[in-house]
Amino acid sequence: MQSANEPLQSWISSQTQFSKRRILSNIAPFADDPSALPGAVCASPSRHHPDYYYAWTRDSALVMNEMFSWLLLNQTMGDTSLPGLRYGLGEAKFHMDGSAFTGSWCNAQTDGPAIRAYMLTKYAGYLRDRSQPIDYLYSSQAKSVIKTDLEYIAEMWQDTRTCDIWEETRGAHFYTRMAHKQSNLDTQVLLAALHFGNTDSKYSAFESLYPINSVVSTDISGISVPIGVAIGRYPEDVYNGDGTSMGNPWSLATSAMA
Repeated sequence: MQSANEPLQSWISSQTQFSKRRILSNIAPFADDPSALPGAVCASPSRHHPDYYYAWTRDSALVMNEMFSWLLLNQTMGDTSLPGLRYGLGEAKFHMDGSAFTGSWCNAQTDGPAIRAYMLTKYAGYLRDRSQPIDYLYSSQAKSVIKTDLEYIAEMWQDTRTCDIWEETRGAHFYTRMAHKQSNLDTQVLLAALHFGNTDSKYSAFESLYPINSVVSTDISGISVPIGVAIGRYPEDVYNGDGTSMGNPWSLATSAMA
């Protein structure tokens, strides 16, 4: 007898493989760009309208952290290590050939080195358990990648003028402090959004803001299924993906909220 969950499980399996292939396709080397530094992770292959063909420190670390979980399942993983210039380890993004982006941007962003150190620490533990050398990742006697990142975090964690992950405002940000594993964090932020998201509060702003949220249900196999509210970055957002007019829902934000 076929399980009622089988179609969903089948989709999850195929989608997982598809997503992995798409992640790998965004990691250099690329056939159409021999100058891309091997292991560099591009935010998007789009180079015009909008141009996201850069390697963000944060995104690269998050991608490699995900790929590390594949390694534990006997998958392969790449490597990412890009030098910084004006803002040192706080440089937000790089060209795909490894050179730093020197245009106007919201720097420094200190969460990237923290996420990178977290991922590489897990990888170092994996190598150590298999009697593999880890000095190039961490050594108390040398400026290895992890040690350098940790020293940077120790120096910068109290900085209240760092740039947020949306790269628009400066301050002491929840996401950045979370990456630094510091105090002053409270899960009430998530609980408030969950408990009061469908009431007349700031957390319900997205419900009426985007036309797509006027659709409240969809049909799946003849059954009407309710659709949750799609959310964006913040109600005042004016970035539309390729300019300014009005913000829009993000699949990443909506999935994270779910």
